[in-house]
Amino acid sequence: MFPLASINMNSGAAASFNFTNIPSTFTHLQLRCFVRATSSQSTPYDLTLTVNGTNPTEFAYHQLRGDGSSVSSANLTSDNVFRIPLAVPDAFHTANVFGNVVIDILDYANTNKSKTMRAIFGWDNNGGSSPSAGWTGLTSSGWFNTNAINRLEIATFGNFSQYSRVDLYGISTSTATGA
Repeated sequence: MFPLASINMNSGAAASFNFTNIPSTFTHLQLRCFVRATSSQSTPYDLTLTVNGTNPTEFAYHQLRGDGSSVSSANLTSDNVFRIPLAVPDAFHTANVFGNVVIDILDYANTNKSKTMRAIFGWDNNGGSSPSAGWTGLTSSGWFNTNAINRLEIATFGNFSQYSRVDLYGISTSTATGA
C-alpha cells in the first residue's frame, strides 16, 4: 500500500475533496475518509464519490447498516455517484464527532471490466436515538463502465467541516498471494 495524496481541511470548510491525475500503476485504490458536514439536520448525510468528473447513471449499490438498536438495508439500481448513505455526521450531532469511511476501488485501471467499490463506515454520537445516535455500515457498488479511473471527487450535502481529511492510497498486486 502506497500513499498517493492527502487532503486536509485544516483552514476551514470546503465543498469536496478532489484527486486528479491518479496514476494507473496500481491494482486497487483505497480512500480513507475522516469527515463531518457543516450543515445541520438530524439525519446524517451521504458521502458520495464521483468518478472521472462525470455523473452518468451507471452506479448501483447495496447497503447493510445499523444504528445501535436496529438493522436496516437499502439498495439503488441507478445512481449517478457511488453513494454511502448516513456516513457523514453534521453540525446537528455532538461537536467533534466525525465519520470514518474506508473505500476500496478494485481494479480501477482495468479497461476490460466494470469496477467494483466497497465501503465500511461508522461513527458514534454518544448515545441518543435514531437517526442521530450514530451509524455503522457496509456498502458495495458497481460502476458499469470499463473506463480506467483517473479522477475522484468526494462530496456530501453542503460543505465538509474544518479538520475533515481524505487520504488516497494505491495498492499493488501481492506477490505473496498472486492476486
